[in-house]
Amino acid sequence: MVFDTHCHLDASSFDGERESVLERAVSAGLTGILVPSITPSRPTLPSHEMLFLARGCHPHEASLWTETPLSPLDCEDCVAIGESGLDFFRCKTAPEIQRQALQSQCKLALEMEKPILLHERESFGALLEETDAFPNLTAVFHAFHHDKVRAQSLFERGHYIGLGGMVTYPANGALREAIVEAPPDRLLLETDSPWLPPQSKRGKRNEPSFIVEVLERVAEIRGTTPRLIEAQTTENAVRLFLP
Repeated sequence: MVFDTHCHLDASSFDGERESVLERAVSAGLTGILVPSITPSRPTLPSHEMLFLARGCHPHEASLWTETPLSPLDCEDCVAIGESGLDFFRCKTAPEIQRQALQSQCKLALEMEKPILLHERESFGALLEETDAFPNLTAVFHAFHHDKVRAQSLFERGHYIGLGGMVTYPANGALREAIVEAPPDRLLLETDSPWLPPQSKRGKRNEPSFIVEVLERVAEIRGTTPRLIEAQTTENAVRLFLP
């Protein structure tokens, strides 16, 4: 039982292949896939028992949120809010617009008593400052790629980190050190499909079934078995998203 907590299955690169992608995911042992939205529009997905939805707005599209934010009614069937966050790396959306959209989505997450999925690029300090303004917020810092100091700052606040293909990349030694010391109840697995494939699939479109390589690498890093990491991370995902 494996839960992919961040997969953009609605991306155009999956057009015409979603059913076969889901079949491979089931064969790989996945029991849950969480699909976050990039824009406030509802993602178009096939009906499948292991698909779960998050609604929000990516920082690249933050102006769409400030124009037409979602209401709790729009998100009734969601298990999380997002993908929100801040991106200060060549992002065309002004930081202030990103902040406004993020703050609004944090408020929505609190109102609905749901976690929020956060994108972060070149903005860790700013994102932490924004989320600290909502002390009861539970956040997943997805595609976490930092060192143990930054990881610990999140754990101290009760947040989670999403681990994906980057844990398999040779250059990411600091990230692997962070994983060694991380509390097991704060770790989630993800693919961020169709992006960030694991090392053996570099250059290919990522998909949920590739999460097995991430799972095995995390187990190796923590000096334990894939079965234990599978059980721990799935328990974390179910507790967080499906209470």
